[in-house]
Amino acid sequence: MSHYDAIIIGAGLGGLVCGQILSREGMNVLLLEAQDRPGGNLLSFTRHGCRFDTGVHYVGAFGPGQPLRTYWDYLGLTGVVKPEPLDPECFDRVILGDRSFSLPQGFERFTERLSEQLPGHRRSIERYVEMLERVAASSPLYRVSSWQAFPGKPFHSISAAAFLETLGGGHEAPSPGSVLAGNNYLYGGCRETPLSTHALIQHSLISGACRFPGGTGAVAEALTRSIGHAGGRVLTGHRVTRISRPGGDFHVTASTGETFQSSRVIAAIHPRVALEMTDPVLFRPVYRKRVAAMPDTPAPFALFLALKPGAFPHLRHNIHYHASLVPWDEDRCPAAQWPSTFMLATSAGAPGQAHADSAVILSYMPPAPEGLLQENKPGQRAETYKAFKAEKAGQLLALAGSLLPGLKEATAHADAATGHTWQDYTGTPGGSLYGIRKDAGNPEATAMFARTPVSEFYFTGQSTNLHGVLGVTTGAVLTCGEIVGTDYLLEKIRHG
Repeated sequence: MSHYDAIIIGAGLGGLVCGQILSREGMNVLLLEAQDRPGGNLLSFTRHGCRFDTGVHYVGAFGPGQPLRTYWDYLGLTGVVKPEPLDPECFDRVILGDRSFSLPQGFERFTERLSEQLPGHRRSIERYVEMLERVAASSPLYRVSSWQAFPGKPFHSISAAAFLETLGGGHEAPSPGSVLAGNNYLYGGCRETPLSTHALIQHSLISGACRFPGGTGAVAEALTRSIGHAGGRVLTGHRVTRISRPGGDFHVTASTGETFQSSRVIAAIHPRVALEMTDPVLFRPVYRKRVAAMPDTPAPFALFLALKPGAFPHLRHNIHYHASLVPWDEDRCPAAQWPSTFMLATSAGAPGQAHADSAVILSYMPPAPEGLLQENKPGQRAETYKAFKAEKAGQLLALAGSLLPGLKEATAHADAATGHTWQDYTGTPGGSLYGIRKDAGNPEATAMFARTPVSEFYFTGQSTNLHGVLGVTTGAVLTCGEIVGTDYLLEKIRHG
């Protein structure tokens, strides 16, 4: 039986970053990945000659000296991808009913332009920017600063929706709070989302939003190589089936029949799925029940459009549409009103390309007949499931086409994916967009910590800390910090 200092389950971004950090610290590390390629949501896929991103559509805080750039500099990833900055005047276009608003980059420009679009609400917008700065200043992982300098955890018990509603305005016209909640698809559109989650995502995007035209698959490849150069291993096609601890070490068994032994385990997958792999005696029933009761963020419905050459512009902004002036709870939209929201992003093969090669339209999973989504495996779907997807794809494309002239005519091929697809390929229950849904009204009950009640068993990934590229990267640092020391690790990251 092979022995390792750490076994990491899942080779998405969180698992790969943990593997690289611990390998660099001299540990003998093994990553076990169920799929045939490491990378998870970092990966793209090709269909009809077009490349499509699965999970990374744009990121923030990637400018020099900004948080994501600082972490990726340390990890050796900055030069692996070529960023394409989004439009300084509009990184996100928010559409509420028949009104459209532009969210610009840079805090001064953000305040000025949004005040022009929302006359009479300048002070509310200034209050909002002040709040973003306070949350960012209170977050050690975001500031890449000593953990000891940030006592307390403010902003976790205030919901984003509650704060945004204090910014004024009525239901007759879009209010500042509605506009600023307009890109809430980035955190699942949940009213319960803590203000801290909303603020760190928005602060990072206003600081500097960009895309990666070539996709982020190269990031997974670079991290995998780095782990190998440091003596670690990444094994694909190894779905973990059992985790036990018959003595001092963990025994991790894979679908191949192999069992590996380790001093510690890091589960870089959904916590509920990880616990299902463990022997019943490993975690107490009360802990299992607590995790099992945690609600997940909504599942997506995605439409991948292969566009005709030169037929549709490459938009240097993303579009967030809402039928209502109050953009909340849209994942609970009745079937007759679906789709009530979507996010759209275009892709091109190179920075500065005038026309888009492809586009992705994301909405929430529509209501489906009971049992429909559990019918078959990939490549073996039932005809009723295919008909359901085709119907919903047509509805979503029709709505997007009515708002974006020429999009429908420019579409050569359209392929849909449901939350069931996400579940099959990521292992996330129900295909949840961002894992466990954090609740500002009950933060302790919905918080997943890197350290668990079982000694040397850890979690990382989007259900811990914060989701998204920056959130998962910092969450992996936090998990590794539990092993090697957080302040020690942050000091190394700050100084390269």
